[in-house]
Amino acid sequence: MNFNVTMLPVYMAGANSQSSTHSKIVILLLTILLTIHVLVPFANADGMDSCLASISVGSCDDYNDGHDITPHHQDWVNGTYDFQLIDTETIELDLVWAIHEFNRSALGFDDGGAIESALAADGLGPEDGAPADVIRHYFNLRPDGSGTPTVKERLVSELNDALDNAMSTGFGNIDGQNTGYSDTIIQNGTTTTCSDDPTEDSIFSSEGQTENNAFQPPICLSSTFTIKLTDTAFSMDSSGNLDLERAFQGLLVMGAEVTTDFTLLTLPGHIGYYSFEPPGYADIKEVGAGGNIQPRGGGSPYFAGVWEVDQLAAAPDAADKETPISVNLVHRNGAYGTPTVSIPDDTKAIDLKLALDLRDEAAATVDFVAGISYLDDDTLSGWGISLLDASDTATLPVVTSDGIRMAYHNGLIELDDLSAAFPISTIASGISDSIGSDPITMNEVYWVSDATTDGMPTSGGL
Repeated sequence: MNFNVTMLPVYMAGANSQSSTHSKIVILLLTILLTIHVLVPFANADGMDSCLASISVGSCDDYNDGHDITPHHQDWVNGTYDFQLIDTETIELDLVWAIHEFNRSALGFDDGGAIESALAADGLGPEDGAPADVIRHYFNLRPDGSGTPTVKERLVSELNDALDNAMSTGFGNIDGQNTGYSDTIIQNGTTTTCSDDPTEDSIFSSEGQTENNAFQPPICLSSTFTIKLTDTAFSMDSSGNLDLERAFQGLLVMGAEVTTDFTLLTLPGHIGYYSFEPPGYADIKEVGAGGNIQPRGGGSPYFAGVWEVDQLAAAPDAADKETPISVNLVHRNGAYGTPTVSIPDDTKAIDLKLALDLRDEAAATVDFVAGISYLDDDTLSGWGISLLDASDTATLPVVTSDGIRMAYHNGLIELDDLSAAFPISTIASGISDSIGSDPITMNEVYWVSDATTDGMPTSGGL
C-alpha cells in the first residue's frame, strides 16, 4: 500500500520543533494502525485446532457459530427424498443427505479426551455438532479402537438407521439398500457441490476453497433402495388370488380415483424435500398435507407430488416430525396406448333379451339373457356392492364388463352377491303384469362362461 505525503512549509520559526514532533507521532500512529490492520486477520485465521495434523492431512476452516443455522441442534442436514411408485408392490427411493453438521456423539467425538477438549478450545459448546470440515478430517479415525468402524463408516450407518426408522412409520420394508458418498446434490433445481476429501475443503493449505466456513462444503451421502408395499395401501383387499397390479391398473382405466396414505419423518435440524412420482400408467390428481403437484414432461406428461418439511429452526426439545401425506392417483389417459374409459350418456348399460312362450298358457315360460356392458356407481351402491375395500379413500364411477371379469378372477367380487342383487323379481313382476298372468316364478340366475358355446344369441361371458 503506497501513501503520498505532502509536507506544507511552516513559516512560523517558533513552531518548527513542535510540528516536527507532532508529524512523527502521527506517522508512528499510522504505522502502528496499519500494522495492526494487516496482522489481525491472520491472528486467528489458521483453521480449527481440532483438526490435528497427527490425525489426518488437510486443514479445516475457522469455526464461526454464526455460520451454524441450526444452533439448537447438533444436526444440520438438507435431504432430498425422491419416491418412484413402480407398481403396487414396489416403491424405489433415491435419497441424498447434504451434511453440514452432525451429531458428534454418534460419530464418537465426545470421547472425554483430546477430541472433545479440542472442540471446546475451538469454541464449540456441548449443544454444537461436528462441522463438515471436522468430520472429513476424522474420517479414518476408529473412535472405539482397532477393528471397529471408522467415522466415515459410522456416518453411513447413521443414515441407514435413520432410514429404517423413517420407513417404519408408514411405507414398508426396505430391500436392496445401497449407500455411498456423492459429489453433488440437487435441491429445488439448484446443484450443490459436495466433498468427502479432507484435502480440498478449506481456504488454507492451498486446498482451493474460497469461503472460510467449517460447515461448507457439505458431505453428501446417497442411498437407493426399494420398499415393499402391501395391498392395503391401495384400498383393495381380496378373498382369493389377487393380482393386485392388474386389478389396480384395471380400476384406474375405468376411472377409479385411489388415495393412498404415507407418513414422512423429518428429524430436528433437518430439512426434507420430498417428491412422489406415479407409475407409468398413472397420474397424480392432488396431494394433501400442504404439498403441491408439479408437471413433468416426457412422452406422456403427468404430475408429481412435492412437499417441503423444514425442521432447521426446530425448538431445542423438538421431536421427530411426522407428516401424514396423501396421494390421489388416477389413470394417465393414453398411457401405453390405453385411453381412460369414457361412456356416452346414451350408452345402454344392460341389454335384456326376453323370449316369452305362451303356447301353453297353463305353463308359460320366459327365457331371458342379461348382457351387462357396464354398471355405474349408483347402481352398485344401490345393490350394496363395492370392488374397493375402503370407499372413503377410493371412488369408482363405473365398472365395465371387462371390470366385472377382472374383479371376479381376482377375488374382488363374489358372483353370488351380484346375482342376489340383480332385480330378477322386478323383471318377473313386470312380465306378469304385462301379460295379466299369475306371478311368475323365476329360476336362479347363472353366469355364462362363454355365451357362444352356451347357445346364447349374443357373445360374451366370464
